[in-house]
Amino acid sequence: MPAFRGRLVALLNPDQPALILVDLPGGTPWNVASSIALNGAPAVRVVSGVNLSMVLEAALLRQGLDIDQLAQLARQAGIDAITIVRPARPARTEVRE
Repeated sequence: MPAFRGRLVALLNPDQPALILVDLPGGTPWNVASSIALNGAPAVRVVSGVNLSMVLEAALLRQGLDIDQLAQLARQAGIDAITIVRPARPARTEVRE
């Protein structure tokens, strides 16, 4: 984990906000990024549950948004992209005698 932390810190610019998208809360990327965000990097936000919609939304709409707006936008895009497909229920047919 120290090697990952070192690589992540090297990518961050202390003068720029950063949004870090990770797959699972509790995994190494989440733990390291959260530790950085909570311990001295006030402009870092970490969002878990990453999916492609989240990544695209954040990448394409990042200009003009502050880091908190961008984090919320990414989160909402991820939520909105989750769907459930199921077959329609067959119509009920009433039988009369």
